Amino acid sequence: MWEDLASIREVVDLSPQKALDSAQNFLIERGYDVTNRTGTTLSMERQDLGSYAEHHGALSLVVVAVPQPEGGVWIMVSGN
Repeated sequence: MWEDLASIREVVDLSPQKALDSAQNFLIERGYDVTNRTGTTLSMERQDLGSYAEHHGALSLVVVAVPQPEGGVWIMVSGN
């Protein structure tokens, strides 16, 4: 099941690149691998041998850093 997992309620004072760099580093430390990255989107996947993965496949996350007109980004996370 794919769903919105999180969003930050306030604008984060970072560029999209820096926000995604931070998310990428955090998720790599937790066993995720990058599957795709653009200027505003980061897709990652983790192969897990647990019971969830046996029934549903890999754990996937997408982090989107939406640039805001006043500066900074709004961050959304979705996945399974």
